[in-house]
Amino acid sequence: MAPRFIWTCGIEMGSLAPFTGPNGGNPRSVEASVVHTGNYSLETIGGSSRWSYWSTPNLEEGHKEMYLSCWTINSIPGAQNGYRFEFFTDNGALIGIRLPGNGDSLWDAYVDGAKVADGGLGVTMPVGIWTLIELYVKIDDTVGRIISKMNGAIDVDYTGDTEPDTDSFIEDLRTYNGDSTSRYDDYAIAVDDWCGDVRIGRMVPEGDVEGEWEPSVAGTGSNYARVDERPPSDADYNRASGTVQTDKYLLSTFDSEGITPLFVTSWARARKESAQDSKFKFIADDLTTEDINTGTVLTTSAAYYSKVYNETPTGGAWTGDDLENLTVGVESELP
Repeated sequence: MAPRFIWTCGIEMGSLAPFTGPNGGNPRSVEASVVHTGNYSLETIGGSSRWSYWSTPNLEEGHKEMYLSCWTINSIPGAQNGYRFEFFTDNGALIGIRLPGNGDSLWDAYVDGAKVADGGLGVTMPVGIWTLIELYVKIDDTVGRIISKMNGAIDVDYTGDTEPDTDSFIEDLRTYNGDSTSRYDDYAIAVDDWCGDVRIGRMVPEGDVEGEWEPSVAGTGSNYARVDERPPSDADYNRASGTVQTDKYLLSTFDSEGITPLFVTSWARARKESAQDSKFKFIADDLTTEDINTGTVLTTSAAYYSKVYNETPTGGAWTGDDLENLTVGVESELP
């Protein structure tokens, strides 16, 4: 069965706003000089007894099984339980893998803070080079699973109780970094099967197809120019003052030679100006079919929103030609 991706992030908006979580004194930043794919990665800078964790937004609800892939560079192995990739459940449990502070550079399986299995089936965590980490978690009180891979080789393989409480499901992913400097890139979360080697590039708006939203500063150019900057700026934007107003954009060219497109993720940063249930809808158009989703209720603070397209709007697997033909946009839905 093929994976169905439900959340992906390559840090390509040049912002860490899609992630949440306290830093504990261990700063996080966008890195442009050392990346795995594209233009940006996430960097954490360690120090004395510092730590940070960051989490995804709430994921698609109701799942007891999920898969993760993420590329990372770890500079100091084993520092203070220095690295963790764990799924967080609705009842507050963390389930996944940790690199413990014993210096052996081996991952272990953890459920709700307790180690349930040693890792290290002859596979040592590399230092100073990009490494593909993959994780599978199944929540069950008898046949739960925690399996991890490094660069495709199985490292942790645990079967047993992974459900600290009854009827729990996965809520988000949390990444933990301890006393070291490390980098992360190309996050992908899926259901149904392993994500595999995922690498995320970017396509940026570079022209208008439709421009019904009003630019924040009148007479200052095309609508796409209000939303194409990387890193982003909230100083200029497009505004919808009526319902069913549409902005659609041409996208920059993406070199798909030698790769297999798996999905497209559209990102938008938006807010509403009143307490009403104002929505915006994602649009994707492959020149044959225009897909408009059901909409997302906005908050009054600017936030990132995303939608993953595992198939083209017409249906079927993505190809390089589909990427060339793709236009994306947003539609307003006001009360």
